[in-house]
Amino acid sequence: MTIEEQYHIIYQKGKRRYIFDMSDTQPVLDFCIPHRFRYKDIEIVSHAWNEMTVKILEAIDRINHKSDEELLNLTYSWSKTKPFSEKKLTNFTKFRDIYLNTNHTSTHSMMSLQMLLTFYGIPLKDVYFEIIKHHKAESRDVRNHYIYETKSLFKNTLEFYGYNSEQIANVLNCIDFINRYFPLVSDVFDNFYLFDNPDYFLNYKAIVLEYIEKHSTPNNYKITKKCLNLLYKNCKYRYFYMNYKNIGKWDSLNSLISQLMPMIFDPNEGAEYVSIVDLCGIVKVLTNSTQIINQTFQDNIYRLTYDLFKDKYAFIDRKYIALNRDVVINE
Repeated sequence: MTIEEQYHIIYQKGKRRYIFDMSDTQPVLDFCIPHRFRYKDIEIVSHAWNEMTVKILEAIDRINHKSDEELLNLTYSWSKTKPFSEKKLTNFTKFRDIYLNTNHTSTHSMMSLQMLLTFYGIPLKDVYFEIIKHHKAESRDVRNHYIYETKSLFKNTLEFYGYNSEQIANVLNCIDFINRYFPLVSDVFDNFYLFDNPDYFLNYKAIVLEYIEKHSTPNNYKITKKCLNLLYKNCKYRYFYMNYKNIGKWDSLNSLISQLMPMIFDPNEGAEYVSIVDLCGIVKVLTNSTQIINQTFQDNIYRLTYDLFKDKYAFIDRKYIALNRDVVINE
């Protein structure tokens, strides 16, 4: 049995999602957020429990309308308190002319949602629900699996940029050390290797760097920034680093980038944001030792690459065009 089958994991644009069994009425969802609700032709995506609950309530009420009086008479089985109020109370959210209590932990948010679905006559077994688990909610087996997978891929990334085995070991040791800062800055995330969302990675990279800048030496800050920049590239363009060794023969910039682009984004999932710095940095490494691309190309790598692909790949960000090509190596 695979790790995905054992823990009900699916992937969306490379990001882990967990399928939650809605018939489990004793959930434990600490450090979890919702992602997707689906019932018949109703589909709702939200990463906030209060918003998700209200949107679901609005949708199912259109299927099987309940009066305000019926809702106001409901009581939570676990606390004997009422989920609805006629008055606006703290952390209650407006629903029609009454208010729903959305001041819950993740676990009780799910229990509240299950209660509402049952009250509206919707079989829980017929509901599809995806959640996102933050690092501390993931099991040890899952954590170990993805840490090992990311480290293995990161070695490919470092090899791509010319790092030898000793240098790779040093970078990996540095990341392990950097991870020790997480308990000082986060209650839910604790390992840079476990990020599958580049936006989350960038956010916590900035938080950790800010902490190190205040509490450590300038040299530690510099080393940390360099290592995290490399790991961020690995997180953002993991499919490229998984597949770059399969690049076939090419005799022009056009043929090279035509092979690169499917590795950088999946058109079936929608184009991922690609900056000209990222794209040209990859092209620069691949063309650095070849005689096919001359010095004129190397000196104008940003302009030439952008001009060639600006129409076909409209999502490439033009604002970086003026940057010096050395920013790719020295960032």
